[in-house]
Amino acid sequence: MKLRGFFIGIAMCYVLFALLSLVYGVFAYRAAAVFCGCLILFYMLKSRLAELRLGGLLVFLVLIIAVFSLFSLQSSEGRSLFSVMVFIGALGVSWFSLAARCTFHLYELPFYIILGATLILFLVFGYGPAEFNTVLAGYSRNGYSAILLAFAGGYIFSRIYRGKRISLVLMMLVLISSFPLYGRSGIAMAFSLFIVVLCYRSLRVAALVGGAGILCALSSLDIIESYIYGATNFSAGMDSPRSEMLLQYLDSINGLGLLTGLDLSQVPLIFEYNNNPHNAFLLLHSYYGISMILLICLIAISLFKLFVEKKFALLAIAVLFLCRALFDIIYLFGLFDYLLFPLLFYWFFAKYFRSSGSVSTPLGVR
Repeated sequence: MKLRGFFIGIAMCYVLFALLSLVYGVFAYRAAAVFCGCLILFYMLKSRLAELRLGGLLVFLVLIIAVFSLFSLQSSEGRSLFSVMVFIGALGVSWFSLAARCTFHLYELPFYIILGATLILFLVFGYGPAEFNTVLAGYSRNGYSAILLAFAGGYIFSRIYRGKRISLVLMMLVLISSFPLYGRSGIAMAFSLFIVVLCYRSLRVAALVGGAGILCALSSLDIIESYIYGATNFSAGMDSPRSEMLLQYLDSINGLGLLTGLDLSQVPLIFEYNNNPHNAFLLLHSYYGISMILLICLIAISLFKLFVEKKFALLAIAVLFLCRALFDIIYLFGLFDYLLFPLLFYWFFAKYFRSSGSVSTPLGVR
């Protein structure tokens, strides 16, 4: 029991250091978080490797990716190899959170704090898109939105995992908070998460709310359209430099680049954005090349298993975050991936779901 409490404290330090690294942009905080996560993973490997299939394939995956990271070590200025350490640390925290059943401490509690802070900044201090752009060092309001949504997804997962009721009020507050954050993908994802929770709670209520929402929208279409185009980035339409970045990246790939990854500075538009491809999958390919196919296959198997076991709410959350990763680089091999790993690597963690006492029915309806 004392050892469990000690490592819960280490895991909470991981979350704290991860948040501090975002707020202040100091590498030392990021490195401290990685150290905490790696320490936890080594503890888990020592104490639980024999009882879980996690060891074999994931350790093999990490080794393969680490080898491929050497090809882009110079062009990424060491980030490709350090990101492997980030992956290991997040994996350790995720594994421990399930084994020790402490998802409340690591998933729900930080969500309450971050959502509360967001509401205070928005409602009390009047923060809008310009102000939220300055909250996190090195990240725009889109990054802030991505972090808030990651913890919202982690909160939903934890409540389902622990068999607890998910608060529609909190998810509505997340949706409301997404508007001053301005981003199109953030608003769309917050709305989607709200719909997932609504369906999880009750398909009948979801249908009634959906019907009422459609009627209200039709009767107030001009007002809604005016607000959306005036107060959000939907005024820019659906066009984005991200699609052009993808096309230029694909055009720049040759045989060797496909195998080992492509230097992002070779793509003109990405180079203009400080080598930020605004797409996690492009970034991972540039770092690790074709080795990412193994990771994608493992994720696909987990998604299929969630579908077969009719854990549709969890499946929807995983797919939403993978879609969101198409628009930013803050997910996948980031410090907050521990919130997503129980779903993306569900194939390995299914044992803990079966022993958690949570009930799984279509869309989670009980």
